[in-house]
Amino acid sequence: MNKNYKICWIIFSLLCACSNSELYTTEDFSTEAISLINDSLENASIEEETSTTGATTDSSKIKKDSSSTKKDSTNVKKDPSSTKKGSANVKKDSSSVKKDSTSVKKDSSSVKKDSANVKKDSSSVKKDSTSVKKDSTNVISERITFTQLLPDAGFKEPFTLSPPMAFGIVRCTFDGSEPDSTTPAFSEAQSIDSSTVVRCTEFVNGNVVRKQSETYFINEQINMPVVSISVAPNFVQDYLDEPPCSPNPCSGAKFWEDIEYPAHVEYFAEGSASKAKSFEIDAGISISGNYSRNQQKKSVAVVMRKQYQSGRINFPLFDTRPEKSTFKSFILRNNGNRFVSDYIGDAMATSLLEGTNVDYQRSRQVIVFYNGDYRGIYDMREKLNEHFVETNYNIDHNNVDFIKISLNEINVQNGTADDYLNLMRFIESANFIDDNTAYESVSKKIDIPNFMEYIAAEIYYANDDWPHNNVRAWKSGNSPWKFVAFDIDQGLDWSARMAGWTENTNMIDWTISGGKANTNCSEGGDYICFPNIFAKLIKNSDFKQAFINRAAYLYSTFINSTKIFQQIDYINSTIEKAQITRDQKRYNRRTYKNACNDGFDADGLCLKAWSYNRDKTVRTEFKEAFDLNDEVPITIEVKGNGILKLDDFDIKQSQEYKWDVFEHHPMRLSVECPTAFIAWEDGSTDPNRIIDPIRDSIYTAECQ
Repeated sequence: MNKNYKICWIIFSLLCACSNSELYTTEDFSTEAISLINDSLENASIEEETSTTGATTDSSKIKKDSSSTKKDSTNVKKDPSSTKKGSANVKKDSSSVKKDSTSVKKDSSSVKKDSANVKKDSSSVKKDSTSVKKDSTNVISERITFTQLLPDAGFKEPFTLSPPMAFGIVRCTFDGSEPDSTTPAFSEAQSIDSSTVVRCTEFVNGNVVRKQSETYFINEQINMPVVSISVAPNFVQDYLDEPPCSPNPCSGAKFWEDIEYPAHVEYFAEGSASKAKSFEIDAGISISGNYSRNQQKKSVAVVMRKQYQSGRINFPLFDTRPEKSTFKSFILRNNGNRFVSDYIGDAMATSLLEGTNVDYQRSRQVIVFYNGDYRGIYDMREKLNEHFVETNYNIDHNNVDFIKISLNEINVQNGTADDYLNLMRFIESANFIDDNTAYESVSKKIDIPNFMEYIAAEIYYANDDWPHNNVRAWKSGNSPWKFVAFDIDQGLDWSARMAGWTENTNMIDWTISGGKANTNCSEGGDYICFPNIFAKLIKNSDFKQAFINRAAYLYSTFINSTKIFQQIDYINSTIEKAQITRDQKRYNRRTYKNACNDGFDADGLCLKAWSYNRDKTVRTEFKEAFDLNDEVPITIEVKGNGILKLDDFDIKQSQEYKWDVFEHHPMRLSVECPTAFIAWEDGSTDPNRIIDPIRDSIYTAECQ
């Protein structure tokens, strides 16, 4: 064996030194090991100085790159963000010798490693190692990196995949499973003529030295973001593809098991136009959702954990607030119960709340592949838990109390429910009719603008699987509780309604009475039940006045048929028509008749028709529940960059406000000016004002 090749093998073996399946960086090597490398390379340099520079070599030799990066032996830095290809480089001072075809070329992949865990990256694995710089007196430590095992993922025509060149044994799978020591070695070229996930692992002396996973999409044209998931085939067969059964919810089915599988996730933000992956990560995957698990298409939760890799992804998954881009997890949702009715209802409804005081899950429509198999349209969205708060509010998740409420049961997802239970006990015993101090006390424990808008939104949605169910709330430290809009599947134009609900049900009455009939939350019920908050507070005149005005503001500004039309058109524009056709062919949805009696609503026309009628109906419900007059249009103008408040609470700021409000229902307005308040249009110089709205009134405030 050529001496240079022997030297290369010594270096590579040292770099790949493994113990207990951990990969080592240069700082893990002993002084003797590094000294051996340096001595070997120094001897190689001396030998090369005396060799003939024009000698030729075969493909096993090393090619030295005079452009390789210098590195100080006292500080070896890791770069986990990109794959670098380079070569070991022996540099000399003024007497350095140029090397040509007598050099030996290295090909491997780099290995990633963080502080305590080896990070897996399917595109490459990085590892810092030692190289040397030789001058007249010493040898300096530097980095050696290696090239990848597989060509990059992407959208391709059929091709032949050749076995990679490597020092160790490369074992590969083509079914999504992760290779192990029993997987056959990849020794013969493979034809890739259909979409395929290839996962390869290199073993040296039985130890894993690098891994790579790549998805090759063959003859695919997709003008939507694409998610590719590589996972053990039995997860797909036993859980994802378990057929629907009866009677619903089939509690003995495997899809109810609380089990998580390791998976590799690749994301292509531009679909088939993507030049490269937007990100990839090792993560955990599990079946998600409630009764919607019993559908052909099943929702999954993708969770990043340090046991798999870094525990986070940093990428703007959503167009809304793209700066909030660090995620611990996300959901690939089958659209829940609305799997049988439409693609966008739930996501569209909650997205209307952007700009309000109500939290919701951002989302986007994507195409999903499992182990190279096309699985159709999914709704990618944020997962609701303490990490959702951390992402959107920059609050450490360890300081967040996050709870789920269903009937009289509280599920603590993080932190504690003690403050919530104390609040509910106080509400149960307080007199809100005659004692305004009780309302003031509650307003310090609950974010009142958030609560009012949350209740008003759910009332507009006509969500009959609420308020007895699907309630999420969070707080941090001494902050008040905030409520999160969640799961509007059984709202909007949904026709398969809950027991006790009819098309003539007044949603305000439904909310006050506790939602679903004949439960332990009906008509007051257990003090823990969430509906008790609204049922108690609405008895207070200040809260009632502010809630009615807040709802009118919300329905004029954020939630109405005009906004719904716009949002439906926007979301539809992100879903490729060809993918709707493929998805419809992929899944046999049971017959469903929506409010329009038209079955599956692929383009949202029924949602539009429903919202057009709902604008009038919801205001009628308010008039009936609170004995209000008809709604009238008014205009409020603020000149001079003043901040308008409604019933002492902030609203979305504008220079002009056009609202439909209830005639003669008092509204308390106030203006905060940057310098000084001048006057209202009627000459009043007090920035605080109570108005008695009448049709087409214009109220103008002027700041200095």
